[in-house]
Amino acid sequence: MITTQLLVLGAIALRKQTHGYVVYRELTEWRVDTWACVKPGSIYHALTQLEKQQYIQSIKNEPGEKGGARTLYAITGKGDAALKEGIETALESLEMDKYSAGIALRRLIPHEVLLQTQRKRLENLKGIYQFMRTLPKKEGGTPAEEPGLVDYWTGFFEYSIQHTEAFINNVNDEGKDEE
Repeated sequence: MITTQLLVLGAIALRKQTHGYVVYRELTEWRVDTWACVKPGSIYHALTQLEKQQYIQSIKNEPGEKGGARTLYAITGKGDAALKEGIETALESLEMDKYSAGIALRRLIPHEVLLQTQRKRLENLKGIYQFMRTLPKKEGGTPAEEPGLVDYWTGFFEYSIQHTEAFINNVNDEGKDEE
């Protein structure tokens, strides 16, 4: 599932039933345009695709304020299962926009599942980081040996490890507060 579809499905799940414009407004308030490649047109396209996939269904059409019809959407059982799977996949992802969407929607999955995804992500990050540290760096070498590039990616994975460890600690603390 692409990030836009995941975010749209999550926004509908959070509201139980909602109109497409409300989904658009909600995602705009989340500022998804700053951390994910979500544009207004892609939100409406995602609604169409999610309905075709039977992840959402139109409950009713109502007359709009300016004459056009407004469709009220709700998530289906199939959509709820796809949403939970999509969130889990996003939370393990190394792609920033997917991972960000997973974090935004994390409260829609069980606490222990959230921790499992983060432990798996941390393991993957550490493996990549160790590999990145073995790469040769050579001024004037191949692009793969460019010190600026190797250092950038090594630093990215080092930070991602630190972030994920801190996130796991925060999630653990939240779990203690809920007990």
